[in-house]
Amino acid sequence: MSIGERTQQRTDELRERLREEYGDCPVEEESVEVPVTRFEDMVGVAPEGLLDAGVAFVTDDEGRVLLVRTESGPERWTAPGDECEADESLEEAAVRAVREKAGVACEIDGLRLVRQLQYLPDDDEDERLLYTLDAFFAASAANGTPEDEGETPESGTSENDSEEALEARWFDEPPKTVDSLVEKYAEAW
Repeated sequence: MSIGERTQQRTDELRERLREEYGDCPVEEESVEVPVTRFEDMVGVAPEGLLDAGVAFVTDDEGRVLLVRTESGPERWTAPGDECEADESLEEAAVRAVREKAGVACEIDGLRLVRQLQYLPDDDEDERLLYTLDAFFAASAANGTPEDEGETPESGTSENDSEEALEARWFDEPPKTVDSLVEKYAEAW
């Protein structure tokens, strides 16, 4: 079975599990072309689900939404999320990311969006594909204050440690520089 078939099968199974557990939700599919060297790196971890990600739209008792600024996009605010670690569910990855990036404990309430990404190498001769899945969950804060609000949270201890948050903050309304998915799916605003 090819890498594309294996990862497609795995993401289809994840989508079905999420649908069974949370019901129907919007699904977006996107194709992304990446450099061949990056694609090769992805081939090594994609079959185990280590490129799948869980993201949480966390709200507090006041209806505010928790957002972070990260190293990969310091100019915009986004919902905290991270790639799955070994044997970690999408939900566990989302909860861990909120804790590590914002210092807030949360509980998953539902599923807002699933995004399936199809990656292909930027070499026209290379016809390989691989698939990953991002799940965007609704969540409630179990405690309401990011550590040192407005400051950089402590670095997490995750295996991936893909990117640290530069700042975490609660928002009553979207800031001007918000990630497009946050703007589209943050119903609290």
